Formats: sequence, structure tokens, C-alpha cells
Amino acid sequence: MVLLDKNLKREERLLRAICMENIEAETKIIGFKKVLSLIEENQKNKAENIQSLIKVDVDLVEQFVNELRKLQQKTIQQFDELIANSTEWINNLNLFGQRDLKYNFYDELDVIIENKMQNSFNKDSIIDQIKSLNNSFSNKISSSISVLRNEKLYSQCEKILINLNLIHHMKLIDNSIKEKEGKLNEISKFNGHTKTICCLQFSKNSNSFLSAGFDNSIRCWKQINKKELKSSLPYTEHTDCIDCLIIDQVENQLVSGGRDNSMKIWKINFTDNQLTYRYSLNKHTHNVYSLCFNESEDTLISCGSDKQIIIWKKDSHQIWQFGCVVTID
Repeated sequence: MVLLDKNLKREERLLRAICMENIEAETKIIGFKKVLSLIEENQKNKAENIQSLIKVDVDLVEQFVNELRKLQQKTIQQFDELIANSTEWINNLNLFGQRDLKYNFYDELDVIIENKMQNSFNKDSIIDQIKSLNNSFSNKISSSISVLRNEKLYSQCEKILINLNLIHHMKLIDNSIKEKEGKLNEISKFNGHTKTICCLQFSKNSNSFLSAGFDNSIRCWKQINKKELKSSLPYTEHTDCIDCLIIDQVENQLVSGGRDNSMKIWKINFTDNQLTYRYSLNKHTHNVYSLCFNESEDTLISCGSDKQIIIWKKDSHQIWQFGCVVTID
């Protein structure tokens, strides 16, 4: 038997049968097998909780390793291509040298007869031909090297590293805060996006909102009851992460901006929980990070990591048109 008394030493809590005959205590007594069962159950629950906590991280790190392997393979292929092009460059230079040394006996005899041996070697012409050959291969190889410098080659790995520090699931949190414990109460958790969520836009006129993120998709969410939300299908016009969303005042138009350097214009229907893609704005040369309207909503301003602020104006057909660009030094 076991005495559940924290004031006793550990070894004093275990009782032999002879002790049970004389014990007088108000302390709760429980069977040894029962205690062992409770401990094992507690350890099992602890292990399951730990596994559930680290599962997302393990999955992401495994995904990161896979992306690194893909990157390694791509890089190896690109370096192989660079080496092959450089080797071809050398071969062409050698062939050029051999070609220039070939001669026709009778042509060379004419050179000797006419005493033009000193002038038969046109150095400038040969240098121009070598320059042309070098320029051709240099451009070809520079293009391959620029691909290696391209950040998009590493973007998927960077996304996963960001995901490892963020939560994948949207959590609906109530606004009641426990005064003593200072905690928020989680009401429900809703899954839909497959990667980190970057931005949300809530409707002011209905129990609906929009979400977007690293899975290159936008979703509409409509509240069914206090603890249930219905998600639309993902809208995937963007080809890279979506960083910003903005809704007009009448809530019939959405503008989204992302890391595919584009802005997408959508028609919103919160009643039917759906979006309709209309057209794209493509003046930015890098990631679009922020959007805003003026008060009358006839002007839209966007900015991004290309250090450009672009002003868009609505035309007579209510279509956004490029206005002007301000470049930040």
C-alpha cells in the first residue's frame, strides 16, 4: 500500500502488510498497483502531449531537409552546367587556334612569292574574333551564375524556417482575460491553410473574414455558430506568399499583394463565402508588402521591397490604372 502524504519521506510512503494492521491516519491510502498504474498513465499522457507538440516541428524540419536536398541537387546541376560551359569555352578557344594554323600550300607559296609573310598575320582581326567568342560564352555563363544568386532558389527553405517559428493553425480567441492568470481562452481551432498564415481581413458588416499566407492562397471564412466557421476553397491566383489584404468600405472588392511581385483584384461575396478573381496589377519588381486606400477609395497605394511606392487610380470603368511611382533611395 502507499500513503499519499507529502510530509513523509519517500521510502516511508510505502507500507508493508504488518504496518497496515496498526496504522491510524487520515492520509489517503492507495494500492501499490493502482499507484503504479496512475504513474504509467501519467507518463503515457505526457509522452503523447510532447509528441503532439513537436510533431509539427519535426514535419517542418523534415520538409526543410527535403528542400535542402532539392537545393543541393539543383546547385550541383547548375555547377555541372557551369563547368561544362567553361570546358566548352576552352575547347572552342583551342579549336580556334588550331583552325587559324591550318593552311593551303599554294596560298602560302603565293605569300612567299609576293613577299607578304610579315603581313599575313592579322593580329587585330584575330583578337576581335577571340573577343567575340569570349563575349558569347561569358554572357552564357553569367546568366547561369545569376541564377545561383537568385534568392528564389532559397526562398522555400526560408519559408520553412519562418514556419518553424510560427503557428500553422488559426485560433479563435475570446476576449475574456483571466485577471489572475493573465491567459486567453482558446474557443476553437480551424484548419484550412497548409502553411503559415500572414494576414487577416475582417468584415465589418458580417461574421466573415479573409485569410492568406505562405501556401499562396486566400480563403473566405463564414461563421456558422459561436464555435464553428466554414472555409471556402483556396483561391490560388498568386504564385508565392501573400503578405497583405485590403477590403474596400462597401466590402465588394479585395486587393491582395504578394511575393510574386503582383497585386490581384477580387470581387467579394461574403454572403456566399466566395471570391471572384478579376485582374492583376504588375508594376512592382519585387515583393508587395503593404496596401492602402485614400478616404474616397479612388486611389490605391502599394509599396514593397523594390523600394517603390506606386499610386493607382480608378478609371471611368472603376478599373485600377497605374498612376505614378515614387522611388525611395
